[in-house]
Amino acid sequence: MIFTAAQTVIYRADLVDPTSDGILTTLVNFGLAALMVLAVLVGGWQAFNVWMAKKGAAAHMELRTVVFGVLLVEMILGGIMWLANYGTGLLDNFR
Repeated sequence: MIFTAAQTVIYRADLVDPTSDGILTTLVNFGLAALMVLAVLVGGWQAFNVWMAKKGAAAHMELRTVVFGVLLVEMILGGIMWLANYGTGLLDNFR
């Protein structure tokens, strides 16, 4: 059902790369990849600060919150990247 809904949204929004060489899709991929790396770096820095500041059970709870937040951001950015690459034929290589 989610796959069909995504196809419908992409079809209705006419999400295709307007350039003939696909440079816009490439730029979107590089931009999203940079954001994903930045999210991991900031999350790692935040987790390190929490780990240094707190000890015991309080540190574990804070670390779980930071890790869950980083994973959530990564999933959202990965979903955007999947939508950006839907019409390119790149996704068929992963099946």
